[in-house]
Amino acid sequence: MTAPSQIGDLSPAVNLIVQPLVLESLQAIDEGKALEDALPADTDAVALNAAVRRLVAVGAVLASPAGPFGRHTLTERGTQLLKLLDELDAHMPEPTRRDSTSAA
Repeated sequence: MTAPSQIGDLSPAVNLIVQPLVLESLQAIDEGKALEDALPADTDAVALNAAVRRLVAVGAVLASPAGPFGRHTLTERGTQLLKLLDELDAHMPEPTRRDSTSAA
């Protein structure tokens, strides 16, 4: 196993993944949808704005001039991020019966 000092602090990456609406926004943007159409009508605008700003800050998205609910553009870095997330998901073990019941 690699020592933490050799791989660096992964908390910024983990925080990106768990930030509310980041993954949902990234997926919708990849599908070419305006977030207004892709997310539920009662989506928290403040949380969505924070998610979009975070994706812009890491270079994954170019923001829409229409604001957080607009149609944003996925960058090459965003495409790479989605690919990495898909690869990670593909290597995740299937949840055991106990894992799936404890999450409920």
